[in-house]
Amino acid sequence: MSSCPQGDASPDAGVAPSLPLHRELLRSTLEFTVRRKLSIEGFAAAAVLVPIMRRAGELFLGYTLRPDEMPTHAGQISFPGGRRDPDDDDLVATALREMEEELGIGHQHIEVLGKIDDVPTPVGFVITPVVGWLIDPPELVIDEREVGEYFEVSVNELSDPANFKDRGEREIAGLTYPVPEFHVAGRLIWGATARITQRLLQIGSLATD
Repeated sequence: MSSCPQGDASPDAGVAPSLPLHRELLRSTLEFTVRRKLSIEGFAAAAVLVPIMRRAGELFLGYTLRPDEMPTHAGQISFPGGRRDPDDDDLVATALREMEEELGIGHQHIEVLGKIDDVPTPVGFVITPVVGWLIDPPELVIDEREVGEYFEVSVNELSDPANFKDRGEREIAGLTYPVPEFHVAGRLIWGATARITQRLLQIGSLATD
C-alpha cells in the first residue's frame, strides 16, 4: 500500500509546460478535439484510466507496472485498465471500475475530462483512454494480482525532449502508428502506453498555445 498525492492545490501555483493547470481548459480542449474511434474485427474493447493529479503546482500522470505473472502485458508499464465487462454501461465505466479494482480509487475521486484516440494493440485489444483528474484521492489499496507497482511521473519530465525517443512507425491492423518511447524515472514507457501519453501531451499543448 502506498500514498497518492492530493489533487488540487492553489490555482496560482504555476503551469506545467504541456498540460494546462486548470482542468476545465483541458476538458474543453478534449471536448473539441476530434478523436479517432476504432472498431476492428476480432479485437476486444478495453479502456484505461489516464490519471492526472496536481501537486505543488506541478502535474503528474500515474502509471502501473504489471506483474510478471499476468496473462497479457506482463511486466509492462500501463495505465489502470482492462477489457470491457458485459455489465459495464460504457467504456468510461470500464475505466472507472478498473481504477477502483486495481488501485482502490473510486469514481467519487475522479473527474472524467474526456477521451482521446483509440489505440489498438498487437495482442488484439482496442483501448479507449479515459482522462481522469484525481480529486483528493484516498490512500491506495493496490490489487497485487494486477499491479506490481504504482508510480507517478511529472509532466515536466515527460515533456523534456531529452527523455523522448522516436522509434519510427509500425503497422497494427492495417493502420500506421508512431512508436514513441519515454525514458523517465529510471524506466522505459513504450507501446500503447507511450502512444497514449504522447497523444495526451499533444492535446494538452493545444490548450496552452
